[in-house]
Amino acid sequence: MIPQIVIAIAIGLLMPLQAEAAKMEIVTSWIMRHSNQISRSTAKKIVEEAFKVPNPILMISLMEVESLFNPGAVSRVGAVGLGQVRYEMHQKMLLEIGITSRRDLFDITLNVKASSLILQDMIRRSKGNLTKALHLYLGGRDSKYVARIYANYVKLSLEIENAKAQEEDK
Repeated sequence: MIPQIVIAIAIGLLMPLQAEAAKMEIVTSWIMRHSNQISRSTAKKIVEEAFKVPNPILMISLMEVESLFNPGAVSRVGAVGLGQVRYEMHQKMLLEIGITSRRDLFDITLNVKASSLILQDMIRRSKGNLTKALHLYLGGRDSKYVARIYANYVKLSLEIENAKAQEEDK
């Protein structure tokens, strides 16, 4: 027979994992509703990678605006992938994390890492002012761009919180 303390510890360890998995599923479903360009497995991969970087909900919100979650997206100025990273502009920083060519940015894992690294740098450079950081990330001032990211962030955060509340009510 398994001692009660072992069962309690196991349940305590599993509950956060189950909550994280449920949150990731909500985000995956949200992505699927916001992009008709990718498969569910691609959406899951994007979520898995986003949940490895600081503030995954912000990263997901930004990627929707930047690329509609298309890992193969290329802008007219040559920005690549989910976070529309410009390799030439951030080459030194990207080399430090093992991204050695523009082609690497088509990889979901590497693009999410690169996008997060760049955004965190912009947040640092703007002394924590997220609006300024998003303008820096974009490379210019566009209040509609920032508003869309904020709207995504709020909607997705509320969807997660509502699901959590519904689960608690059961």
